[in-house]
Amino acid sequence: MAAVYLRRRERIIKASSPLFCYLIVVGSLLMCVEVFLAFFKPTSALCLAQPWFHHIGYMLTFSAMLLRTWRIATIFEVKSGRKLNLRDSHLIKRLMPIIIVVVIYLAAWSASSPSNVVTVASSDPNLKVFYCQSGWWNYAAVLGECLFLLWGVYLCYSVRKAPSSFNESKFISWAIYNTIFMNNFIFIIRLVLLGSIGPDLLYLLHVLQLQITCTITLLLIFAPKFYVIATGQQNEEQETAKTGIAGGYVGTNTRFTNKIAPLRQSVEGPSQKVFTISNTGITSGV
Repeated sequence: MAAVYLRRRERIIKASSPLFCYLIVVGSLLMCVEVFLAFFKPTSALCLAQPWFHHIGYMLTFSAMLLRTWRIATIFEVKSGRKLNLRDSHLIKRLMPIIIVVVIYLAAWSASSPSNVVTVASSDPNLKVFYCQSGWWNYAAVLGECLFLLWGVYLCYSVRKAPSSFNESKFISWAIYNTIFMNNFIFIIRLVLLGSIGPDLLYLLHVLQLQITCTITLLLIFAPKFYVIATGQQNEEQETAKTGIAGGYVGTNTRFTNKIAPLRQSVEGPSQKVFTISNTGITSGV
């Protein structure tokens, strides 16, 4: 988060909306809290708290990620030359209902079927494994999150031809595929091996599941951005864009401007669009 704040004026960070970058990191931290709570011996209070941290963090991370992609998809689907202004505040208005639905679902889960501590005999007769019981509420939540990520796959496909300064679809797609397949695969392994392995290995699998969901996702989203900044490729793209021969811009019939460092593509025509990148969002117009 500190790295994003320090580099918030970089063009590639501004195009990704620093506010939503912060939300992605905060969501990942909330998921980390769930694994921290799982380190201790389960109690009713801990079992009740873990789903709240996990599912709110999960939806906050991927909602922030996918709403940015939705904005790009919406802007680039506009056929006319009309101005389209989708600021971060507009996306926050769409993010809030998603989080509210998650909170309502978790409240209903906690009220009707709170997680209980279950004791399972392991292969060692002197060892007992305590864990938080998973019911159909948890399975339904996982299924709903997978469906939400499939919507993200559609969005990434929709913006696959967007110019490179805006396009994160490749890395977001990798993060989604990694989360859907690997995360759920380890989740199933944990359920199957419950009672046949010790609590240490179960917790290790839990930590591994977190690394797949959080750490790899953060690396896929932020590592390419900071690599571009560190290697100076962003400056090269800006210089090339001024001549109209940048690979990511040719043939898009689109002109991009930056409030700090204006960029202009030498493509003229009545349907030419202008995209202004700022810390508060991306605006399109003629």
